[in-house]
Amino acid sequence: MSDEFKFDFDFEGADSSQMLNLARQELINLKGSMGPDENDTIDEEIQKTKDYFELLEGGTLEFTRAEPTVFQLDHDYFKQNNLSIPKNLDALSAQAKFFWVEMPVFLAPGKRSFYKLQVLMEFDKDLKEKEKISKVHSAFPVSKFADGVKIEGQINFGLGEDLRFKVAAGIDDVAVPGSIPIVEASAGGKLAVDAKAASRFSVVAGPFSWTSKRALVDCRFAGERALWTITDKDKLQENSPIFIVILMVPADVAQVELKASAQAHRAEPLTQFIVRRLSKLSSKPAEWLKKGSPITLPPCSYLINTQ
Repeated sequence: MSDEFKFDFDFEGADSSQMLNLARQELINLKGSMGPDENDTIDEEIQKTKDYFELLEGGTLEFTRAEPTVFQLDHDYFKQNNLSIPKNLDALSAQAKFFWVEMPVFLAPGKRSFYKLQVLMEFDKDLKEKEKISKVHSAFPVSKFADGVKIEGQINFGLGEDLRFKVAAGIDDVAVPGSIPIVEASAGGKLAVDAKAASRFSVVAGPFSWTSKRALVDCRFAGERALWTITDKDKLQENSPIFIVILMVPADVAQVELKASAQAHRAEPLTQFIVRRLSKLSSKPAEWLKKGSPITLPPCSYLINTQ
């Protein structure tokens, strides 16, 4: 996999509990190698280290639904939801089928907060027939929406005539908040629509509302992958962000496999004792500590029916 679609830390088959226990034990084992000038403070430092690792325990990262929310963006969908038919829909549908794929994530810190969340969605990762692999057509939230000016409050977005996410403001490249967005009206594929706004802004599905927070969004998507990185210099305030892909599926493909995974990094700085000892640790626990002692959600696989 290209580096631009990799998480910041590679657990290489381990989990966060194993990494925590390994790092904690290696640091405690260093007591025997301390010099005479450190004897007066070593017990106190070791206790601080134990306390530090106790605070790392806990925290929740999970996908909140048994299955992603999926529905096809076809003529029937737009008619049933009283939405105007995109003028480009026939031309697009002649090339492929288009599906809305929505993955909600729940993130709750333990005794330490998180400052970074990464979410990866991969489609047909192990499929050998390249011509049958589905592609990411558009993704939400997307980086360009978070570049430029910051807007406090809420802003509307929706799908444009080309089935790509647009900001409902009449300007294609308008900047929107550096935020983790909340989709407020997408449950079960029943999308609320403001007909006046949709007509004015050429938005054919939506608009939805984004809630502005302080976090920054970086989205990378190409081919069959989409990777989001959400960061805040202090701590993430949203605990239920939603990630959406508009998926372009070859016409003769009846089933698509989605693999979704996530990783969250803690915000708290390392103690001085740990910083001084990092070079004495094995490379993997040392890297894990430097990267914010992340927790990981192993890949979850879902089969999407596209018939």
